[in-house]
Amino acid sequence: EGQAVRVETLEKRPGRYASVTKPLPDQVRKFLEPLRLYEHQARAIDASLGGADVALATGTASGKTLSYVVPALCAAASTDGCVALFLFPTKALAQDQLASLKRAIEACSLDASCSTLDGDTADEERQSIAQS
Repeated sequence: EGQAVRVETLEKRPGRYASVTKPLPDQVRKFLEPLRLYEHQARAIDASLGGADVALATGTASGKTLSYVVPALCAAASTDGCVALFLFPTKALAQDQLASLKRAIEACSLDASCSTLDGDTADEERQSIAQS
């Protein structure tokens, strides 16, 4: 009871690639141009941009970040006062994702900011984040 009943090792297979089919703001499209998206990333981005709720469960380092960052970048590029909230289970992951998001915002030349809010966030920064 509660134990694994089967363990299976799957053969390695080549990645499958795809492009986003939904229209993207120019700066986001240019950001994505040099990247080769896996099929699951392109499908998740398209679904999200189409208004669907998306849950993505893939292995570590499989590109989940772009799957939710690209729709947020699109919203930031086309919507004044846009707010996106990302929740992470650990401070280390939040810091890693914050760095990736900052690079993406910069690469898209967006007038946007991002921050982490955790137990180590100074009171003054907390107030600033809350007012955003």
